[in-house]
Amino acid sequence: MVILFLIIFIAICFVLFIIFFIKWSEAKIKSVSSDVYLKNVSGNLYDESAIDFEDGKAHSDMSHEEVIPILKETRDIPGLDVSELVHFVGGGRLYTVESEEMPDKIKIDRNNLNFVLEGTVAITSKNLLIFNRKDVKKFPHGKIERLGWENGFLIIKRKGVKKKREVFEVHESGPFRYILKALHTR
Repeated sequence: MVILFLIIFIAICFVLFIIFFIKWSEAKIKSVSSDVYLKNVSGNLYDESAIDFEDGKAHSDMSHEEVIPILKETRDIPGLDVSELVHFVGGGRLYTVESEEMPDKIKIDRNNLNFVLEGTVAITSKNLLIFNRKDVKKFPHGKIERLGWENGFLIIKRKGVKKKREVFEVHESGPFRYILKALHTR
């Protein structure tokens, strides 16, 4: 009778161990397969659902520091340095406009925009870039003097460039705008 009780007890423990191991493995796989993390200034990582990119507000369980996403899985981004973090990848277009005005003073008229490139827009820790199979245009954050927004378009004034402004039209403008503002207000 004691032997039968021991066998049943060991079998139950074994089944519970297997169930625990399977649940633990699923949780581990789920955490590794997540493709977006959020990192605040203190270095804490959060799940993507912790922030609303449209209004830029963190949920109550986070500290009130600004956070920006870090993408684990990235598409092939040309010229990506090993030490660069990728914060945004999405579709968009690049235009130029002739103007000496500051970006926040420029009014966008589609008829005055000169098309340059359509493809994938990426924000990394070092660059803002747009690329497709043929071309790559990089704008290092350190060379961007001023940013402006007009009807969903990002207007850039680069340091040392007097008459030409770059204009980005990005499909997912909420996260794009939030991340650029966070990177350029530090």
